[in-house]
Amino acid sequence: MKAKQVGYQRGRLFSMRINEHQKENIGQNQGTINSEGYQQQDFNWGEIEIIAQNLKIPWELVFLSDGSFLATERVGNLARILPNGEIRRIPIAEVASEGEGGLLGLALHPQFEENSQIYLYLTTKKDGRFFNRVES
Repeated sequence: MKAKQVGYQRGRLFSMRINEHQKENIGQNQGTINSEGYQQQDFNWGEIEIIAQNLKIPWELVFLSDGSFLATERVGNLARILPNGEIRRIPIAEVASEGEGGLLGLALHPQFEENSQIYLYLTTKKDGRFFNRVES
C-alpha cells in the first residue's frame, strides 16, 4: 500500500507516492546532515508528479471531492487547482502580505458539499497596524 504526500518547491506543487516503510520513517532521525546543516533522508522518496506550477507562496491546501483542490497564496489569492493542473485565482481584498502575514489559512465548512462555504484566515493592515482575522 502506498501513501500520497504533497510537497512544495519553488512555485511547484508536487505529489509523491511513498511506500509503507517510507511512511513509517518520516520524521525519524534517519539520514545525514549536509554541509548546510540540513538533514537529508537516505531513502528514495518514490515517484514524484508535479500537480501545479507557478504558485505564489502557497500556504494551505484543501482537497475537494471533485479531484481539484484549493490553495491559499500568501500574496492574497485563493487558487483552485483543477485535476488538469489549470489554476483559477480569486484575489481576496485587503490582504496584507508583508512580513509573515498574508492569506494563510483555509477551512471548509462542515457542510461544504451543500453550501460551498469556506473560511479564510488572513492578515490585513489598517492605519499602519496589522490585524489577523477569519472571514467566511
